[in-house]
Amino acid sequence: MERQQPKGAQEATGQAAGQFIVSIGKRKTAIARAYVRPGSGRVRVNGTPLELIPTEVVRLKVIEPLVIAGDAVRNVVDIDVSVKGGGFMGQAEAARMAIARGLWSSSPSASRTSRPRAARGAGPSLRS
Repeated sequence: MERQQPKGAQEATGQAAGQFIVSIGKRKTAIARAYVRPGSGRVRVNGTPLELIPTEVVRLKVIEPLVIAGDAVRNVVDIDVSVKGGGFMGQAEAARMAIARGLWSSSPSASRTSRPRAARGAGPSLRS
């Protein structure tokens, strides 16, 4: 079965115009899909702008990867997150994971070797 994408969009490995990166985050039974594309810093969760999410704790959880990444990254990408399943905190944490993975994939310096050995999934016998 083929993966369906939004109309007129293509999944990409780079960030040229019209291309985007799809990343997935999971927490308990919640699954989030984040679409990271070049833009002006707009973040939407299920079509709602991040600033309009009523629960402050949820808003802070979702925005955490953007705060860590800084303004240099935050102001050059638009992120649309679609979340299904779970409760509101599970959805917030799944969205946070999807955003973090999308930002990591979209950064030009992202490579498998730039992560610490333990984070790359090395077995216990290979960790230093």
